[in-house]
Amino acid sequence: MPGKNMEFEVNNENENSKKTFTIIFISFSLLAGFFLNNIISQEKENTAADVQAILSRKIKTMPVLWRQLLLSKRATVLAPASVTIPEESTLTSISEQTTEELAQFLDSTMKNIDGNNLSTIEKNIEVADTIIARVPDSYSAYKAKLISLLVKEAKFKVEVEDDEINSLLEIMATFDVASSAQAIKEAILITGTGNEILQLQEKLADLAIEEEQLALEYAALDINSPEARLLDAEQAKLLADEQELFEKILALEHNNADEPLSGNGLNEDLVHIPFLRALAKNDFDEVLRIAQDFTDQFPNSPIGYYYLIKTLSILGRDTEALSVIINSPLSKDSLFKIQENLDNFSDKDPQLYWQMLRF
Repeated sequence: MPGKNMEFEVNNENENSKKTFTIIFISFSLLAGFFLNNIISQEKENTAADVQAILSRKIKTMPVLWRQLLLSKRATVLAPASVTIPEESTLTSISEQTTEELAQFLDSTMKNIDGNNLSTIEKNIEVADTIIARVPDSYSAYKAKLISLLVKEAKFKVEVEDDEINSLLEIMATFDVASSAQAIKEAILITGTGNEILQLQEKLADLAIEEEQLALEYAALDINSPEARLLDAEQAKLLADEQELFEKILALEHNNADEPLSGNGLNEDLVHIPFLRALAKNDFDEVLRIAQDFTDQFPNSPIGYYYLIKTLSILGRDTEALSVIINSPLSKDSLFKIQENLDNFSDKDPQLYWQMLRF
């Protein structure tokens, strides 16, 4: 029966080959799935780190200042815009509005973001997109869109794509917000962080409000009147105060030049957004993942340690939080600032972080 034995051996070899191929195929599939999941996980984890890395680049985009969009070409620094801000109900065809009209509409609605309903938030996003399409280097247009999307997500519980938020953060990080006092004002995104540069930015913002008020008063006067000349003097003092604050901020930036990731950088508010979004969703595993990844990449920045300690404390893992503090390479001053911020925000609801956003 040699023929039958040979046939049996051939069949047996075929079966073994099939088994071997099946094992190889399954192993390859598992490995491919592992690497794919790892790549996807890495992309998700590194959002804050990517933004921080972009902020540390030397070459930046010069922003088109918001004031340039608000005021007509004929307007002076002191004169108010001549175009009436359109009401929401009359802003029916956005594409037909001038860039100046759209900027004034957005400026009006963004100053009271807490009072915006979902319809206005959607309109803000559409207007911001139109301005961006016309003036791609308008930092504040991106900022208005970012804030509106975050409010839409956090306040109105409407899902927003991560890619859309991350893209905005990365684009905004490419701008040179230290190019002028006005640019520094526009960079303020989160209020009350306790950071020294941000405190100076807040003072600049207060001066900007005073400047706007003077502009309104000046517009109602005869430019040759004594009252107008008095306002000119006040304006000159405001500009001098602005310049002084501007120089202080630049000095702080210069002092941090050797450690650009020290946590005091201009525009660093952007880095906080991925953490704040995850905290607002009670996604503590995600916060821990991106915070750990952040500290691995930027061990001298207090941001990652702050969110590690904060989240571990929320979860009641105090021993681990203490271990983070003990093992971190941060200076005593940095650790003190972390503790100060933890104390300042201990009673804040993470889901209401959007209330700290300012245009």
